[in-house]
Amino acid sequence: MPAITSRRSFLWISAGVAVTLLAACSAPAPTPVPAKPAAPKPAESAKPAEAPKPVEKPAAAAPPKAASGGTLVWDTFRGVGTPWPEDRIKAFEGANAGWKVDFRPITLPGNVQAEAYPKMYAMFASDTLGDVFAFDPSHWEFYRAVPKGLLKPIDDYVKDDKYDVGQFYAPFIEMQKWQGKMWGLPSWGWSGQDGWIYNEVQLLEAGIKPPDHNSPEWTLEAMREHVKKLNKPGSGGTYDRYGGNLALGAAGATVYTRAVNEPDFHDGKKSMITDANVMKAFQWVQDMAQTDKALALPGAFQGSAVDLMASGKLSIVQSGSLVVFNVQKAIKDEKAVVVRAALFPKRKDGKRPSQLRGGTWNIGAKAKNPDVGWKFIQTLSNKEGTLKFNTIGGNGALVRPDIMDDPYFSHPGFRPFLENLLTAMPATVPANGRGTEFEQTINQTWAETYLGKATFSDGMKKLQDAVQKVLDRPAE
Repeated sequence: MPAITSRRSFLWISAGVAVTLLAACSAPAPTPVPAKPAAPKPAESAKPAEAPKPVEKPAAAAPPKAASGGTLVWDTFRGVGTPWPEDRIKAFEGANAGWKVDFRPITLPGNVQAEAYPKMYAMFASDTLGDVFAFDPSHWEFYRAVPKGLLKPIDDYVKDDKYDVGQFYAPFIEMQKWQGKMWGLPSWGWSGQDGWIYNEVQLLEAGIKPPDHNSPEWTLEAMREHVKKLNKPGSGGTYDRYGGNLALGAAGATVYTRAVNEPDFHDGKKSMITDANVMKAFQWVQDMAQTDKALALPGAFQGSAVDLMASGKLSIVQSGSLVVFNVQKAIKDEKAVVVRAALFPKRKDGKRPSQLRGGTWNIGAKAKNPDVGWKFIQTLSNKEGTLKFNTIGGNGALVRPDIMDDPYFSHPGFRPFLENLLTAMPATVPANGRGTEFEQTINQTWAETYLGKATFSDGMKKLQDAVQKVLDRPAE
């Protein structure tokens, strides 16, 4: 989960975020490892969500209620260019005689998902948006699309069909809810930028014991020391090897802030970036970026962090579980690069710092065949559909516990992430729904500080003011 990287300018989105967020959406599957994985366990002290109930064999989709046949229109940027859409269309049409799916891929010229949404809003306004599509919560547009009336709630379908939402991890079902209703079924999803993914070979060569993320010795300072020790500057400002690469951006900032025992760096209406304790999170990044000069920063290298790590030129990348598979797929010399991972240290309350990431399959409010759309999104999200979304669709779809016994998920570098799928901390949503603007502002403004173009104190004040300005704006 090769990785996709943004080809737009850095001022659109920081390279660290682009690698991580886009990889969550589109990347080829790695070679399976035929080991039998263990069942996931929630964090010891975290308050776990109610354990989901795996469904061994989801029932076949029942025939549509509305009519005996016709055409369902599916507009999507997900899975485009992979065999997954065709597989799901074949499964649906085979179970629903008389119905055909008109698959209309939404292209992303710059490989940036945000480019899809203006097109989709325009299609909705002109009554040309299809029956089924996706406005993802983790890309913020879900929180604009709901109040703008683009989505049809599915609560009645769930109730009438006695649909078992327990077949999904509970946090990903909660993500489908907003303003008192449920608006879709989970598509992709993972627990966020909560992983410290490292090359075990390089740690051992440097005399560093692979981290035990349950040990009290595993702290933010220990993580920084690993990056410093593994960093190998070259001559003339070049690097023989970078110590680490951080996610940065809004999602990264949330994880760092939660790692210093704060809820987030904002509460949806008010920015707390210049709060003394929150500043410790941003200082942690600044220390590695400018004091230690041990990070592969945006603009300092070509390609992606995945490419750097797979080639042995990067020892640690902070990201989500999908990057484990991305790196494994890209490795040329498996003796030189062995991918393993640890989670961020537990907080004082026993929780792991994380930010739940995920997507949704929606039925349009103007759908011509909404009942058929309900059957189709079940086909996309059932056990087979979700597993194949990973294995042939190139996505990180970790939303169901009943797929985790597949050999695809047996990579030892992936296994630590299972803990957080039950307990991942939800994102803090900007109250005015301006999440895209909010994220772009953070990416652009924070970069001035960690790239050394502004002092830390001046940069944080500017970031605080810029973020607050966005949060103060009225809803669209």
